[in-house]
Amino acid sequence: MRLSISQIRTDDGTQVRAEINQITVVEYAQAIKEGQTFPPIVVFSDGNSYFLADGFHRLEAYRHLGYQELETDLKQGTLRAAILYAAGSNATHGLRRTIQDKYHAVRIFLQDEEWSQWSDRMIAKYTVTSHPFVAKVRMSLADGNVSTPRAEVIENGSQSTIETNNLDKAEKSYIRAENSSWQLPPSLLSKLQQYQEKLGLDSLEALITKELDTHTTTTRTLIVTNTIVKRWIGFDPGLATVRWAVLEGKENGYDLPKILGHGIVETTKKRPTSERLCELEQDLVTLLREFQPNNVAMEIPIIGENPKTTRSVLEAAGVIQLVCYREVGIVPVHLYPSMWKAHLGSGKADHEEVTDTVSALFELKNVGRSRLDAIGIAYSAFCGVKVVD
Repeated sequence: MRLSISQIRTDDGTQVRAEINQITVVEYAQAIKEGQTFPPIVVFSDGNSYFLADGFHRLEAYRHLGYQELETDLKQGTLRAAILYAAGSNATHGLRRTIQDKYHAVRIFLQDEEWSQWSDRMIAKYTVTSHPFVAKVRMSLADGNVSTPRAEVIENGSQSTIETNNLDKAEKSYIRAENSSWQLPPSLLSKLQQYQEKLGLDSLEALITKELDTHTTTTRTLIVTNTIVKRWIGFDPGLATVRWAVLEGKENGYDLPKILGHGIVETTKKRPTSERLCELEQDLVTLLREFQPNNVAMEIPIIGENPKTTRSVLEAAGVIQLVCYREVGIVPVHLYPSMWKAHLGSGKADHEEVTDTVSALFELKNVGRSRLDAIGIAYSAFCGVKVVD
């Protein structure tokens, strides 16, 4: 059904994205000018009003081009029905949802008198997220932690400024220091407490105060001179795709390591396995020579029900170990998936939860649905997690 654009309402809460991406609007407008056909926007009607449920970027593009009316996919339903439809409408098509988009969609439900009474699983179903994700957002809203500071991050070697949410930080497996209002990662808290005991101080506050007030002491000089910089590369093995990440930080420091780079190594599909392993070997050599790590961590492949897949992953893992030993003389540290995931918060975390945790911890920009397992593997190994032979 064709409707006048002026009839379509967009200000009634059916926009479940955090914001309109103007670059996408311009790209859509250009594509329309070039003759590309987009699916009809989805509109709900209660008999009196027309509520836009899916197609905000498309509608803005048509407005930008001066269109007066559009073909729509008209559905009968109330405003609330339109919101329910809109909540998960972009999960599988259109502009990829950001973490902020998913937060925004879940918040709509949790801030509604009726929908906030639903279970986390029910809200996750409508927003196409996971129930642990909904539970974390619910907890953060209860704590009143909803501000959005700016942060400088390094991704793939380049610096950029992003908007991130304190909510991200509140979700992670942080624990509260005893007799303190601070919330710290467990690994950092443990190191601080060890240093506190070494200096014979009564509290972490006393430790920080001492360090801030003491500008030049023998103890501080010893810490600085004994600091060793570690550079870890983490691998998530596979034949089609090997995910990698390089982190660097001070061995005796308490700050998060820096991400020097992360990405994937892909092999050519439909080629013989031997050729693909040769491609992988050549790309790994280039990668190791570029970053020159002094430590390597690799996830231990899980033996699955599909023998072909299991074999290919194990073969790729073997090539990774071979190249690491031959090129940089390093035997990789091995980690079971449950081990490095537990270090991030939950040994049973799925890929989406790992991505949410890692992107929040390192304040990465617009990672969307990218899998960040390799960063988690490298970070866990950096903090000392490993299989003891």
